[in-house]
Amino acid sequence: MKSHQRLVSLENPVNFLKIIPSNDTPSTGIRLPEKFTEEYGKYLLERVTLKVRNEHYSIGIWHLLMFEYEGSSTFAVIIFDATASEIKYPKHTDRARK
Repeated sequence: MKSHQRLVSLENPVNFLKIIPSNDTPSTGIRLPEKFTEEYGKYLLERVTLKVRNEHYSIGIWHLLMFEYEGSSTFAVIIFDATASEIKYPKHTDRARK
């Protein structure tokens, strides 16, 4: 049996990509790839945590999501636009001060 520690190794990261093909994908859910769940599903809890780089983000048609498994049922998520460029969302600012 493979060790769970292998999942969080910097030398051997576990990543996968998902394309958002329609507007209803976020509401219907995003399924983990079958190959990922076959190999690592036994280590996951029923619910997982997704971490994004910014608290303000959106997902649209043909956006590409890159998931990196960090262990402990936690995934870092990077969002790319339809041109495969990472989306740089603005940092949170207090609009009331302006």
